[in-house]
Amino acid sequence: MKINQLLHKIPYGAVVTTAWLASHGVTSDQARKLASSGWLQRVGYGAYCQAGEPLTWESAVFALQESDDTGLPPLWPGGQTALALHGFAHYLPMGESTTHLYGKKAVRLPRWLSDADWVGADGASL
Repeated sequence: MKINQLLHKIPYGAVVTTAWLASHGVTSDQARKLASSGWLQRVGYGAYCQAGEPLTWESAVFALQESDDTGLPPLWPGGQTALALHGFAHYLPMGESTTHLYGKKAVRLPRWLSDADWVGADGASL
């Protein structure tokens, strides 16, 4: 696969796993080479994003939802975060924002999720 075609398939700001890359014809070895040449950025073990793009919590949720093959999302936004996503942030209390994510009890989160430096939509570190 050509690099340009691959980069157009990765949504802006999305984190993709090696499984996602493999489903698009990119081996783990090729992903490492793309990262070492500056096309991809390694987020953590088994996860990449396009170089230079921000790592937001939405990026992580996308990767987790894409990698789950049960048909049900393993993690989803809820509470104040869901209200804000639906345009009701003006009803929420002012102050420091917290991202609320909910999930299945038995889900084991991948190591790359805690290894990466995530930023909020406003650019603040999480």
